Amino acid sequence: MNANAEQVPKDRRRGLARRWIGIAIAGSLPVGVAVVLLELAMGLGPALGLSGLTLLGLVAGGFRLERRDLGRQERDQAFARELLHHYPGAVMLVDGEGVVRQVCPQLEQRTGLSPESLLGRRLAGLDVDPLDGTLKHALDDCLASGEPWQGVVRCNTGGDAASTYQEAVLQPLTYPDGSLRVLVLMRDITQAWRSRLADQSELAHLRHLLGQVPAVVYQSCRDPRGRLTFFHISEGIRTLCGLTPQAVLDDPERLLERVHPDDQVAVEASVARSAVGLKLWHLEFRLISLDGSERWVEGLAMPERLAGGYTLWHGVLFDATQRKASEEQLGRLAYTDSLTGVLNRRAFFERGADVHAQARRQRRTLPVAMLDLDHFKQLNDRFGHAAGDLALQFFAEVCRESLRPYDLLGRLGGEEFALLLVDTEVDDAWVILDRLREAVGAIELDLGGHGVRFSVSIGLACLPPEGSLEATLSAADQALYQAKQAGRNRIVSVRERPVDASTTLPH
Repeated sequence: MNANAEQVPKDRRRGLARRWIGIAIAGSLPVGVAVVLLELAMGLGPALGLSGLTLLGLVAGGFRLERRDLGRQERDQAFARELLHHYPGAVMLVDGEGVVRQVCPQLEQRTGLSPESLLGRRLAGLDVDPLDGTLKHALDDCLASGEPWQGVVRCNTGGDAASTYQEAVLQPLTYPDGSLRVLVLMRDITQAWRSRLADQSELAHLRHLLGQVPAVVYQSCRDPRGRLTFFHISEGIRTLCGLTPQAVLDDPERLLERVHPDDQVAVEASVARSAVGLKLWHLEFRLISLDGSERWVEGLAMPERLAGGYTLWHGVLFDATQRKASEEQLGRLAYTDSLTGVLNRRAFFERGADVHAQARRQRRTLPVAMLDLDHFKQLNDRFGHAAGDLALQFFAEVCRESLRPYDLLGRLGGEEFALLLVDTEVDDAWVILDRLREAVGAIELDLGGHGVRFSVSIGLACLPPEGSLEATLSAADQALYQAKQAGRNRIVSVRERPVDASTTLPH
């Protein structure tokens, strides 16, 4: 068959092939087909064998290459030679030792390398690292495995300054005598590859910058069924909840599971509202880290509608833990007395109004008391204001220990305090207040080596469902005045006679 093919005039074969070359160069043939055609052009028909040529015909156009169809063989060989002539790169045949044995006619025109500089030399010499470069390892693997190799090789065509990037295809061939050859195709992609490297470098730089931002920058997408996918999330997510960016990209549920259980409904609802209305998503919620710690997060993201009902968000997550702690501290300062830590006057009346409103709905009466430290002015005059402040702090601490967490205690000014007992009957209020009075009497301050004790006088009144907190406090203040007049260190109710430590409390 090969002898017959050689009898066909070369001019006729080239004429037929030129009509096909436009299609091949335009890229309408697969790489594998082009490789086989180039093998034909290099005179490698025997290495392929009849089955290889038949496969070529089936892949290239669905035509069968028949053994006796000399005309079709002629066209294929002509086409292959024309393709070899116009291939925009280097085509070489390398033996089993890695030595270049044949090169394409247009080698110097396409690559700037003369045939003399390659023929009889090792292919690995083209690599910038001839001894241990990509090309050497690719050729060794190709010869050892018998499998083709494709990749990018950095070649030295005249020094490091003139190095180029070549897209290389290595196709192993086995000749009838059992010898090995490798068909090598190399095409210069230096400009495109350097652009790619520049893009990768810029992308790496941007990722590095995003990693330095004290926030998490992300891009997420929600499908019509509500499933969330992350396209990008920066390194800051590791600090927020302990997850790596790759873990979130692989499984978004891992991040959603980190949302505090009390905040999950709010997060889901806010995301759904943002998707429907295409409004800015803004929410503060908590994330539970892998170590169990909690962090407050402030999220901001702008939605964008995509085709098919998908919604894309470009957003950031800020660590709001420190800010929330500061806000809570400011809130405490706004509603608590800075010296004693109990409610200040404003907070006592505001919360007292809420408790009274609930008691009104339940038709319950609330015990209200006024408390005042006895002889407080003398304590200040004798030991100084620092001693007075210390006495107030100890008094507040004893009150917190003697009262329940939901009872309201406020400092109205100086040494005067107000108390509202929640869900407490009047008789029970007597017991609670007397226990408190005794606890205050047991306080002993160490002031410069002097043990100083003090006491408290208490006035008690009842706040009816339809009554006024201010008026009831005024009545309790009158009872407090009576307790002072009666000798201090006692409880007086507006409806009862003075009670001191020796008085039997009503039951």
